[in-house]
Amino acid sequence: MTNTTISSEVLNLQLASRLIFSYAILIFIAFGTIGNLLNIFVFIRIKVLRQMPNSVFLLTSFVASLMQIWTTRFSTAFLNLTGVDLLKQSRFYCEIRWLFGRMGATITMACICLVSINRFLITSPNVRYRQIFTMRCARMTVIVVILVFLIPLIPDVVYYWTPSCTRTGAPYCIVPFPVLVLFGILTWRNLCSVRIIQRNRLEEQVNRMILSELVMICITSIPNIITAIYPIVTSSMTKSQLRVAQDGLWLNMLAIPSITTYCTSFYVFYAASSAYRKNVQTALNCTKHNRIETQTRSRQQNASLRMRIIALH
Repeated sequence: MTNTTISSEVLNLQLASRLIFSYAILIFIAFGTIGNLLNIFVFIRIKVLRQMPNSVFLLTSFVASLMQIWTTRFSTAFLNLTGVDLLKQSRFYCEIRWLFGRMGATITMACICLVSINRFLITSPNVRYRQIFTMRCARMTVIVVILVFLIPLIPDVVYYWTPSCTRTGAPYCIVPFPVLVLFGILTWRNLCSVRIIQRNRLEEQVNRMILSELVMICITSIPNIITAIYPIVTSSMTKSQLRVAQDGLWLNMLAIPSITTYCTSFYVFYAASSAYRKNVQTALNCTKHNRIETQTRSRQQNASLRMRIIALH
């Protein structure tokens, strides 16, 4: 190949890499925003769901996921498609991106880990384990988690600004993969080995939803591991410009599944659980739901009134 041909191919690979990554990210942001908002609405709207301790962890993860995809992913896709770097244009957006972007990612992963731990405890044959996470305990745990991840990042609001809006410190994140695998296996073992504990249909459906979510996260974590290891393994290699462009294309394509953790929980829950599908339909049909509650309340009041009249006679 001539130098001109190689340079043209390098430019084409770089352009394809940016376009594929950016459009895929925008699609995931759109679906993720809709899905997370629907999850929040359903878990708040349906009483039986919001009364579970797991709902505290899940609602926190939904909100944190929205923070992560809009503060971190959107600016990258916008830069690749338009050439406008929002982080350099606004100091406020730069600080928000590195503060809430990192915090959103870590809180999402931490809450999903807490969900997997709670599922293991709830399916345990030990009664004391099943009673560890109450609603109060779950709320306190979430507050502690938020403070743990927020306090070290507070200085970023004041000092986190350079003309290029680059990181001034090391990334602040956790690796949930071993925790999810461990407690996912332990939960599955509890479900398979313990048959004497009577669980209602809701608990069984929630177990199915959470296990499906854990499997999805574990599968989509594999490309992340590859993209983290590959640059380290090949760091000593001398690469041509064409090889660098080819690596960039494949690494960007492998990076796309990483955003699914923050975007696909609603669709996984909806596909895995028939009870959740019914809850979604109930929550979305607000008028009918309110009318049924009103009619039920009216019948109860009428029945109570008739009992009082009978008592007076």
